[in-house]
Amino acid sequence: MSEKQLLNKIELVRVELIKSVQSHGYHNEETIRISKYLDGLIIKIQKYYYKSKNMIN
Repeated sequence: MSEKQLLNKIELVRVELIKSVQSHGYHNEETIRISKYLDGLIIKIQKYYYKSKNMIN
């Protein structure tokens, strides 16, 4: 997945998470599942940026 694709996916999942919180609340299983998935995507982009930064140096 490219950087742009990953950032787009993060934005889509972020919106999905907001909708889930509004509909079901913070402690709902679906909200928690989406939140964990978003966490994983954020970790991926952080790793991508870390590797990119270290390749430049």
